[in-house]
Amino acid sequence: MLIDLAADRKAASSLRILLVTEASGGGVGRHLADLARGLLANGHEVHLVYSSRRADTRFLAELEELPGLRQTALNMRRSPHLSDLRALVLLRRYLRRHGPFDIVHSHSSKAGVLARIAPLGMRTTQIYTPHALKTMDPDLPWPLRRLYGLVERVLARSFSARVIAVSEAERRHALHCGLPSEKLVTIPNGIAGAALAVGQDDAQKMRAAARTDGLTLGFVGRLAPQKRPEWAIHALAALRPRHPGLRLLMVASGPLYDDAIRLAQKLGVGGDIDWRPDLPGHQAMAEMDLLLVPSLFESFPYVILEAMAEGLPLVVPDCAAPPELTDAPSPLRLAPDDLEGFIATVDHLIAEPETRATLGRTGRVRVGDYSVGRMVAQTLETYKRGLYGADEPVAPHPYRTRPNVEANL
Repeated sequence: MLIDLAADRKAASSLRILLVTEASGGGVGRHLADLARGLLANGHEVHLVYSSRRADTRFLAELEELPGLRQTALNMRRSPHLSDLRALVLLRRYLRRHGPFDIVHSHSSKAGVLARIAPLGMRTTQIYTPHALKTMDPDLPWPLRRLYGLVERVLARSFSARVIAVSEAERRHALHCGLPSEKLVTIPNGIAGAALAVGQDDAQKMRAAARTDGLTLGFVGRLAPQKRPEWAIHALAALRPRHPGLRLLMVASGPLYDDAIRLAQKLGVGGDIDWRPDLPGHQAMAEMDLLLVPSLFESFPYVILEAMAEGLPLVVPDCAAPPELTDAPSPLRLAPDDLEGFIATVDHLIAEPETRATLGRTGRVRVGDYSVGRMVAQTLETYKRGLYGADEPVAPHPYRTRPNVEANL
């Protein structure tokens, strides 16, 4: 006798949800921790399988603060590798031992492949959030672009109830790649309500003097090719002679750390950069006058939300700024490969304290619409529509605490 799992769960008070991620650090890690916390608070049973290879200390610390979360680490590589077969087998074993699950929600490209194939033949609803499709990378060779695009189309059409884009730009890109429009939904990232106010007064006081000398530029992010940290170093080197006391605060670590150190020394600004990779984001931003976000591509970066919540003006190329958060044209928007324009904009904002203040105030107003509560509610609505149909309402669920255990694969 076949059991209608969806009908059975529809009558239940909570959903059983498995979150799977390979990119278990940075913005994706933060998203997963916030989402898990919100799902638990709504009374749902939440399991998390994450990669141990890229889990950063902040992500692991946040998991320890979620007593209702059932979590386990799995060795997943970022790039395609023979070990993916073992990861696939172990993930399928987890599904059999701890399932059935109403929802399997995969995050990042690698987990999106493994976690959508692993439940083959099982009754579950598949949700996928890529957090920037790999095909968004303009430096990706065209053979790989076509291959990755084909994989995403096949998995979206045959193995996914919904695909969640975290920005309208990512959704449009997914449509361009051939993903079915009826399965695409946009749910932007959100930050906690407390973060929308934390540090604003102190940060504004620190910047109230409207300095044009002795300013601190900032970079917060992973030292990886996508983030282009070398642009921040080039900007400091180009502008340091014209702006006495100009410094750069680098809250960053990653594979390009040694390269970044060598570049700073080569350009003669090694002594003008303060490297503090473990400084909390809001505390770091309180020390900055202008944030630099020179990424090659992004979906919906948390660093922009945090800067706007802090009232911190920022300089970001068009390719990295979600259109939902910025109005074009403005000093925030720049051509993707225009390093000279990027440096010129930084120079302009250093010399225009009133413009910096205006951008900071505008950002604080705009970011108020992007809360974790809204993000979690829209994700739950997507789960339930994937399970029960487009017209299923979202009902609140009472909070229920479950033990935090390390589940065995």
